[in-house]
Amino acid sequence: MALIEMTDADHVLIMLGHNQEPGGVDSIEANLTQLRGLWEQAYGMLGRNRPRFIYVVPWTIINVNASGYLIEVERVMTQLAGQHRRDLVVNYLPLHDYTRPDVYDPDSYRLDPTVHPADVSTAVNLAQDLYEMLFEGRRD
Repeated sequence: MALIEMTDADHVLIMLGHNQEPGGVDSIEANLTQLRGLWEQAYGMLGRNRPRFIYVVPWTIINVNASGYLIEVERVMTQLAGQHRRDLVVNYLPLHDYTRPDVYDPDSYRLDPTVHPADVSTAVNLAQDLYEMLFEGRRD
């Protein structure tokens, strides 16, 4: 709640990493719903309006094609965003034809051996992608 009190932010960005849930894909929806509920509760306790949630589906990193886990994350995030008119989902998977960004465009994306951008230009390109997906995906 302190974070909410310190800012006038009215958006919450939820972006999962690649560490799979201990309960597997079956727990993704329940855990994201619970997380969203905690944020809604915190905003409500401070007398603030419900924030706009932006769900960010991560990109694939290990295999050339998106894993079943990421496909399930995509499905759940899309479903959750659709439950509230103002919420959005931004999705890296179709942007890169469900392949790794560094496979899709090696000049734009250099990832370290796990998930994170390996250089500043990759971080900038990912941020630009996110901005463009948000701008083009507006549902106001």
